[in-house]
Amino acid sequence: MIARGAIGNPWIFKETKELLTTGIIETVINEELRIKTTLRHLKLAVEVKGEKRAVLEHRKFYTGYLKGLHNASRVRKELMSICEYNPVEELLLKYLQELINYRCVV
Repeated sequence: MIARGAIGNPWIFKETKELLTTGIIETVINEELRIKTTLRHLKLAVEVKGEKRAVLEHRKFYTGYLKGLHNASRVRKELMSICEYNPVEELLLKYLQELINYRCVV
């Protein structure tokens, strides 16, 4: 079950280790960490599988990485039509800035 949870939450292993060793989870998973990890994961997949295949296969991970974030459904919908890395990176970095601005307003 823990491996299934890692699909959209790769930090689950670090959190589990922290919980088992210290009794508390200290890792803070904020918007920036989520989006930068998404991009790193995708970039590594591009290196292994090639750009188009990696971008298309990575679509299944966006739900987990963006879960619970403001306007995530709109961004996921846009990501489903992109087939190259650079537009994905551009969209996600723009979205990160929107999240930071939203957090400052709220």
